Amino acid sequence: MRGVTLAMAWRSVSQLRAATVCSQDAAYAMGNSVQYLTRAAPCPQIAACSPSVAGRDGMRVTTPAMVMWAQMQRHGNAGEADRQQGHARLCHKYPQHASFWATSSDNNKPESSSCHIHMQPHYQQKQQQQQQQQQQHSAPDASLTTAAPAGIASSSPLPSSQVTPALGSPNNPVNISGVLSPQLAYSKAVETGTYKAATQPWKTFLLANLAGIYVGFGSFLALTVGANLQEMAVSNPGLQKFLYGAIGLPAGLVMVLVCGAELYTSNTALMPVAFYEKKASLQQLLQNWAISYGGNFLGALALVGLVAASGAFNEAAAVGPCAIAEYKCHHTWLQALTRGMLCNWLVCIAVWQANAASTLGGKAIGVWLPISAFVSMGLEHCVANMFMIPCGMSLGANITTQEFLVNNLIPVTIGNTISGVLFVGTAYSLAYGRLGDRASKVFAKYGL
Repeated sequence: MRGVTLAMAWRSVSQLRAATVCSQDAAYAMGNSVQYLTRAAPCPQIAACSPSVAGRDGMRVTTPAMVMWAQMQRHGNAGEADRQQGHARLCHKYPQHASFWATSSDNNKPESSSCHIHMQPHYQQKQQQQQQQQQQHSAPDASLTTAAPAGIASSSPLPSSQVTPALGSPNNPVNISGVLSPQLAYSKAVETGTYKAATQPWKTFLLANLAGIYVGFGSFLALTVGANLQEMAVSNPGLQKFLYGAIGLPAGLVMVLVCGAELYTSNTALMPVAFYEKKASLQQLLQNWAISYGGNFLGALALVGLVAASGAFNEAAAVGPCAIAEYKCHHTWLQALTRGMLCNWLVCIAVWQANAASTLGGKAIGVWLPISAFVSMGLEHCVANMFMIPCGMSLGANITTQEFLVNNLIPVTIGNTISGVLFVGTAYSLAYGRLGDRASKVFAKYGL
């Protein structure tokens, strides 16, 4: 029995000697499974091996992939047809090692054996399937074919890898220069509204207070700088209005978006898109609006108290804030309503653009342009007015609380809400969301 065991062991050693390989990959493949170490004569190619292998004093390392190679060498003694069948069976038996040699391009590996050629059928078939799938996914759209210029013979369409689809194409909603495509920007707005709907009420209230304070800080800056350029307002009113809009309110909204806060006016667009996509209920929408509006008002009033206590506005500096507050409360009801509609249209677009940007600079630019525009044009924002008008009242502006609420805050809030819901939330749901899918089915019946 002992003699039979030694004979079988010698036979296994003889088979494994055929699988001896002097390559760095084979040495590091030891961790794949059980390792076989056989003491034998130095490998003929040991001089060509890497130092990490050559330093093993001819120790030969055998792994399942190498056993497979040795078995294929035995098939090499048979006829061509039998050898092909044997290789195919081995590739299916050891699919996880079929690419061990097929992908080899290392000159240090033994290229003289037939296994380098015949290890590939299984791997090549898998590679062809992957290439076919990639071609199907990257097939060029007919609208992306390029026509040859005049005087040049027309050629076949460029491969999809050489064609850059237009930004916003339904077939390619890609991220270019850190800005999401319109489709992806809508999806992100839906995700934001969904998150807001799931936020606990006490957190919504806390973040709403912060939003009122942040917008109040922006209004504080605008009243400090732009509102006090009285001489410029007479000599160059356009420049004074631009400075009044460019310095102040944009900084407040950037703080809201980057630091995280619940601003009522932007929620009039973000919550409806989540509702349209069935990611938020009507109760969640109304609850978010009520809590964020109340929190914004409380935060703004708290900052007014702090500013009044600080004495930041002396008698000369108080002229501008008082004039701004009185001017805002002397619009007609219709004027305040429409100015509120126009204002929040731009505010929601600013938030939409900031959400589409992935960098702080991109968010700041996306906010600055629309916000500075609405302030310079004299439009009305309810949350900004929650600070500006009470601040002017604390400094001596001739305004009653009733005038503040009835002539300004109520109509401006209604206008802000209408534009956020209709002009931004509903409009983009029709363009990229469920409302658009429903509308397409209706129009399709009439051939539109």
